[in-house]
Amino acid sequence: MGQRNRHQIDAFRSAVNDYGLVDLGYVGAKFTWCNNRQGGLVRERLDRGLATAAWMGAFPNATVFHLVCTTSNHVPLLVDILGNKPIPHNRGWGSSIYHFEAM
Repeated sequence: MGQRNRHQIDAFRSAVNDYGLVDLGYVGAKFTWCNNRQGGLVRERLDRGLATAAWMGAFPNATVFHLVCTTSNHVPLLVDILGNKPIPHNRGWGSSIYHFEAM
């Protein structure tokens, strides 16, 4: 990954602070991004669910799940506002019990 733009990073952090956004946490694999390089593998938690206190009050059982994806170097996130508690599976660096069928 190239050098990050410091101005963009600072602007994002400022917006998170200005709007009082809080990280919702997650269930599932620890990382949401992988560079897929052998010999220099890098994994990070880049993708996050953020919310305001008011949103969290409206959806107190909300949970962010890290799902499995084989076609991208980013793990998709599922925000469950109903508070379902699936049984987590550990099947690699991305894991989920959710399966989607292409129709």
